Amino acid sequence: MKRSNRVPGQAFLGMVLVFAMCGCGTVHRSRIVLDSWGRIPDGTVVSNFSVDEVDSFVRSFALQRGYDVKFADSSHAWAEEAEGDDASLLWMAEKPGDPVILFISTDKELVVTLIGTAGLTRSPLIKEYTNVIYRMLADKFGEENVHLVY
Repeated sequence: MKRSNRVPGQAFLGMVLVFAMCGCGTVHRSRIVLDSWGRIPDGTVVSNFSVDEVDSFVRSFALQRGYDVKFADSSHAWAEEAEGDDASLLWMAEKPGDPVILFISTDKELVVTLIGTAGLTRSPLIKEYTNVIYRMLADKFGEENVHLVY
């Protein structure tokens, strides 16, 4: 009885090992979420920043690192990263060998998503770029309005 369970178990482990060694299709994401609206001490709701302000920071970061920034429509493969009915992918930045940078807008927040598709482990560039963009935005717009999600 034990012998019959062992063969499928070994086959399953073998498949897992093959996928692990290849790292094919493993997608790593990190997100920086910016709250568009905040409250001042008297309870009044105010805008924390404009889309253009955040756009200029993230776009300049991408351009300085040699990315190709372009607008994406709903048919693009990365458009599915804009989750929710009110979300839209404003633009994306791509550079061969580097993580893709997506700039997404919703009614309540802006999201900067970095995506890499290499191997089992997260690319050091994803972590480095995420931390640099996060620090830049948190310094400008306040840490209470900018959230890092790995």
